Amino acid sequence: MKSPFRILACALLSLAALQTATALTVSVSPAQRGVSEEGQEASTSLDSLVSGCLDSLFEAGLIATTAPAVVIDESRWSDLSFGLRGAKEGFVDFVLAFYVTWKPSTLKKGVWLAASCEYRLVRVADGAVLASGSLESEPDSAEIAADPERGARTVGAALGTACVALVSRVSNGGER
Repeated sequence: MKSPFRILACALLSLAALQTATALTVSVSPAQRGVSEEGQEASTSLDSLVSGCLDSLFEAGLIATTAPAVVIDESRWSDLSFGLRGAKEGFVDFVLAFYVTWKPSTLKKGVWLAASCEYRLVRVADGAVLASGSLESEPDSAEIAADPERGARTVGAALGTACVALVSRVSNGGER
């Protein structure tokens, strides 16, 4: 005779496997406008921005991946197929493509801050743009200039949070 504990354990494992099988996948496809200072490329916090975005997606229970970051001009970013090719091959449900522009801090030389972040959420299956918009960063301050990585993570987290709300609405039978 099977013990009730074994039956319960099997039921819980089956439920966990079912939830994993139905989890939605979002690919983050980051892009940025190149930045320079006196003819030299300046370092930026794109990795921190992506990290903040991924953290928000993971915390919401989404499976999140990231494509390599690219430096492109605005015309290439405007191509609605940006970020889709790799996502189709990877069986991803949605692409969160974003384009960051940077500005130099007025308070600390050599520090670049996110000026704005344009984004769009695309359903991979049909290439439909489900939402688009932009986020503005916090204004330059001594605190942000002292830790630009934290400021970039904050912008990324806001981006991820916006995506979670959109994916949730779409996956629950909302926009199509």
